[in-house]
Amino acid sequence: MKIVGAMQVGGYSEWILPKSLRNLASVVDEIVVVGRGRVSDQTVKIVSDSPQVLEADIV
Repeated sequence: MKIVGAMQVGGYSEWILPKSLRNLASVVDEIVVVGRGRVSDQTVKIVSDSPQVLEADIV
C-alpha cells in the first residue's frame, strides 16, 4: 500500500516549496500537487523537477 500526500500551491511559494516537498516526501510515497490562480513560473519548475511528485495539476 502506498501513502499519497496532497499539496496545494499558489502565488509565489517558491521560497518555501522545496523544503515543503522534501518534508512531505519524508512521510509519503508519492505527492500530488494542485495549483490554482496565480502560480509563478518558478513554482511550476520546482514542482515539475521534483521526483517525488507523481502528478501536478497547475493552472
